[in-house]
Amino acid sequence: MYDLIILLFDICRFKKGPEDLPYSLSLLKITVAAFAVVRVLMHYGGGNLLGAILETGAEIVYIGLFSGVMLHANRHLNRYYQVASALFGGYALIGFLALPAVAAWVAGQPGGLAFILLIGIAAWLCAVTAHIVYHALSPNLFMSLGWALVFLVGFVLMAMSFGDVNSLG
Repeated sequence: MYDLIILLFDICRFKKGPEDLPYSLSLLKITVAAFAVVRVLMHYGGGNLLGAILETGAEIVYIGLFSGVMLHANRHLNRYYQVASALFGGYALIGFLALPAVAAWVAGQPGGLAFILLIGIAAWLCAVTAHIVYHALSPNLFMSLGWALVFLVGFVLMAMSFGDVNSLG
């Protein structure tokens, strides 16, 4: 487990790509579970647990479907487990690191350090997404940036449709 966390952290630091992850359904399940736990914690502000679980479920479906469509459209569907695991695992790791800033934001301290941290974490999340997509699509810079932009816009629009303004993403 420690090796997995280090590998995901290396992906988030742009030292490795999703191709360095093992091709494994078990790994995908572990990263989806970690993502789900972190996202429920981010969405749950003490009010509506069911809403947090439903929103997390929608995010899981969105990331899973987007990964499949993107890879299928570019004829790289054989990389699905690795790319989806990298996205889920990277988002879980970054989300875990963002939990203190999100908690400060939800607690009603939107100014100062929490805001600056959330802006930095959002930029890091965007860069990690572009990095994973770039490595997944056999280095084609413009196509990778386009897919990453479409993914992030869709992710933000989905969060807005749930009316979630307190968490990252």
